[in-house]
Amino acid sequence: MLRRGRSTGREGALAAVRRLDRTNKEFDTRFHTRIKAGSASLDVKELRTAVDRALDAVLLRINSLNDLEPSAPITKLIEQYNTLVANRQTLLSGRVATNKAHAEKQAEELRKELDPVNPQV
Repeated sequence: MLRRGRSTGREGALAAVRRLDRTNKEFDTRFHTRIKAGSASLDVKELRTAVDRALDAVLLRINSLNDLEPSAPITKLIEQYNTLVANRQTLLSGRVATNKAHAEKQAEELRKELDPVNPQV
């Protein structure tokens, strides 16, 4: 069922991509301003939520467009996006593993330092 006031065709997808681009640029600007200022006055979580909502809207339109007007370029776009997401998930899981290994190494070094003082540690 199509919603009134929303376009699910190419124009709707293009408008959603433009909104996502604008929101991402705003997020990037505010994020870097916050880092430069060293201030926590900007609500980055709120901006991230807005970016996530915009991305969800774009993905909904891309999927709708693929359902309504399947084409090779749309299929390629979906495959590229899925590859990007998979690569990002791999990167993040690698960071988690690296951080965990580093924390375990630090804990072991601390235990070795504390052994002479308190053998129960």
